[in-house]
Amino acid sequence: GDSARIDFVNGTATAGSSVVRSRGTCTSIADSADNLLFYTAIDPNNVPLYLRKGTVYNKLNAVMDNGDTLVGLGWYNEHIIIPNPAGNNRFYIFQLTASLVGGVANNGLFYSVVDLNYNNGLGKVTAKNQHLITTDYMTDAMAAVKHGNGRDWWMLCKPLYIDTLTGGLISSDTFYIYLVTPDSIHTPVKQCIGYNKASWLGNFTFSSDGSKFNFVCYSGLSEIMDFDRCTGTMSNANIITDSLWNMDNSFIGSAFSPNDSLLYIIKGVYYPFYLL
Repeated sequence: GDSARIDFVNGTATAGSSVVRSRGTCTSIADSADNLLFYTAIDPNNVPLYLRKGTVYNKLNAVMDNGDTLVGLGWYNEHIIIPNPAGNNRFYIFQLTASLVGGVANNGLFYSVVDLNYNNGLGKVTAKNQHLITTDYMTDAMAAVKHGNGRDWWMLCKPLYIDTLTGGLISSDTFYIYLVTPDSIHTPVKQCIGYNKASWLGNFTFSSDGSKFNFVCYSGLSEIMDFDRCTGTMSNANIITDSLWNMDNSFIGSAFSPNDSLLYIIKGVYYPFYLL
């Protein structure tokens, strides 16, 4: 996106501008009155993949204090913002790297902390690139949903493994489920459910009430399951489609309709050399 921005203030979508120059990952958060608080983006295409980093920008489109060099390689779903449930104007940015590029130091899942109590509300990154998972490569997918208690949050991500025969990356049936409370990011629960599928490009989607969770990936898998917002557990995995890689089933995203009666699945363009 080159300077991309969509503003939803007053209930209508209008074009605006930002300093985003990212080929993929970007994320933003607004207050309850739809006012932008801050956003993130990864370096653009003209920066070599192994050198790309993320940046946090404040609501005035300037780099936030200490907001440079966040972990990220510029794929599609590498950042997500979650407000601290304490309601103290502090926010977590979860970050992952979905590639073998960059060496061991860039593997896994990270988080940074934004505190908007600094700099007259423009914010400051008070902790940066804190490692949460160091042993696994990660699928390019994250999602968060409000806890059933109406305060805390669940954040989900998915590890990858290296195929010992081909050396390629294999997505597993494993999910890491993090509970975020006012005082902690808790040790994740590891749940094995669903189907193994070889692709490191994926997308997670929750229904509007958080009771359904959908996972699609670039190699033709779409599976939907129930999610319990009180316990953070998934059940009743149902494979919608499981196809070989082809032009018709290179799934890159999904979305539930507003009343959750339909699930839309978005197809990408099939590039087999991405499936390494």
